[in-house]
Amino acid sequence: MVRLSGYGKRRAWELSGGQQQRVALARALINHPTCLLLDEPLAALDRKLRREMQIELQTLQRDVGITFILVTHDQEEALSMSDRICIMREGQIIQSGSPRELYDEPVNRYVADFVGKTNFFSGEVVDVSGSKVTIKSESGQVLVGALSKGAAGLAIGGKACVAVRPEMISITASSESNDFTNIAIHGQVMNRIFLGEHSEYLIATEGCGGVLVLSPKSIESNSRSFAPGDNVSLSWKPDAALVLGDT
Repeated sequence: MVRLSGYGKRRAWELSGGQQQRVALARALINHPTCLLLDEPLAALDRKLRREMQIELQTLQRDVGITFILVTHDQEEALSMSDRICIMREGQIIQSGSPRELYDEPVNRYVADFVGKTNFFSGEVVDVSGSKVTIKSESGQVLVGALSKGAAGLAIGGKACVAVRPEMISITASSESNDFTNIAIHGQVMNRIFLGEHSEYLIATEGCGGVLVLSPKSIESNSRSFAPGDNVSLSWKPDAALVLGDT
């Protein structure tokens, strides 16, 4: 089951890190437990091997048909491997649900910040209309977003923050127009990191601090990529912003 046929005569130090992890799994599973606890089992592995073991663990869990409880501080690992996630803080469960629920609908800023990367814009609530909330940010800009489940009690005059995932933000040259209805935030490129499938930009803005943007390779070209020092505009659709009750 753990794909180690033919390795029985090898000593522990003659096995790779991934093979040693499979041995540990075999020792635990041979007792036919009804539940298996894995406490950061992949933390010591390099990135490529960790990804391979993630797939093997998922396949193994389906084959043996028992519950795996995986403890991890790796956000990507939690999102990619879990059917259900519990986010804990100071011994208390803050939110539980599917990976998509926690990523798309965090109940507060702590969860939004813990699961994936997020930009936050704090400010004061100036209008609440159904599930739509308008906030005047600390920089004076007016932002619109959808009300999160954890912020149902928000009222005009209260403090809140708008959370926007980096991949939901469109980046254009300051001279270009955009089709989004949310107000544009102007800034200057401070850094660009090419990560293969996308580029990661850090944008310095007036009043909103540093804003992280992920731009997919599919929409980037030499004519649309930006370099440090370029002036740009950032925008997003209103439904891409989530209003949280804590700042």
